[in-house]
Amino acid sequence: MQVLIFESKQELSKFVAEFVIAHIKKVFDQKNRSFVLATPTGGSVLDAYKELSELGRKNTDIDWKNVHTFALDEYCLRATNFTDSYKYFLKKNLLDNLPLPEENKNFLNYLADDLNQECKRYESKIEVLGNFDLFIGGIGRNGHIAFNEPPITKDSKCRIVELAHSTIEANKRFFNSTSEVPTRAMTIGFKIILKSKLILLIMNKFYVHFEVFLEIAVQQTLSLSYMALDLELGRQKKDCLL
Repeated sequence: MQVLIFESKQELSKFVAEFVIAHIKKVFDQKNRSFVLATPTGGSVLDAYKELSELGRKNTDIDWKNVHTFALDEYCLRATNFTDSYKYFLKKNLLDNLPLPEENKNFLNYLADDLNQECKRYESKIEVLGNFDLFIGGIGRNGHIAFNEPPITKDSKCRIVELAHSTIEANKRFFNSTSEVPTRAMTIGFKIILKSKLILLIMNKFYVHFEVFLEIAVQQTLSLSYMALDLELGRQKKDCLL
């Protein structure tokens, strides 16, 4: 595992964008198959998505029809709340800015008749495509990744979850008031995350627990006691950048 600390959000964003493009090319060079990318939402990736949108348009040698993207999570919303959805966020800030076929952009459908079945369908599709070649995840204020609130288990599947109060408070900036923030969501679980071939985690160093997370990462073990991720990276020799 590598731990990289950037002095500015601009440096981080540029690194993330260049890393994604380089890794897509690397996988395509090594194997003649699809590339599966996990795309997070939230403020920590906004600038990176601007950089990636620009780089993606410039790199015309990438076969985008073989790139498949998957949102990590989605609010349980009413039909009228599309602009509050993570589908809207991802399409606006990244996916519609890239030459991706529409059918390659994958989202959890909050309008599905059976949300539990929708979670099963979504996880199955990721597995059919060979799991994530690159999982990008932001680390929330309380240590959640996607909407996996700590503590969690390593075999958790895609499912419906109740959001922690701290997560609702952190996300209220995207809504007019706290009361408008959804309290339930669908999220991929750690069973599918841990099958990723490469994991890139992004965290704002101004978060309260940054020093704790960094200490754990340097020790090569990320603990459920502090955050949602329990990779025990050093032992598993899992490729991961934090």
